Amino acid sequence: MSPPRVAKHYPKSLGEFQAWFPTDADLAQGRVYPPLANIRGVSAVIAVEVARIAYERGLARREQPEDLMQDITAHMYQPEYRSYV
Repeated sequence: MSPPRVAKHYPKSLGEFQAWFPTDADLAQGRVYPPLANIRGVSAVIAVEVARIAYERGLARREQPEDLMQDITAHMYQPEYRSYV
């Protein structure tokens, strides 16, 4: 899938749900982005929205999974670091 085919479809939609991030509590603390501790969840929500649009527009190259969030989080990199101490 070429990025330009998807990119032209999602800016408006991303802007619509981007209002969820940051929260009012984040804004009250002067944050313009969600805390780093929440970045994986935010990334997953964005990935689900982009995938949903790709499937809606017929741009995806594989069959749509039953649960997009579960499928996307199952494929996300899991940072696990071995302790050497």
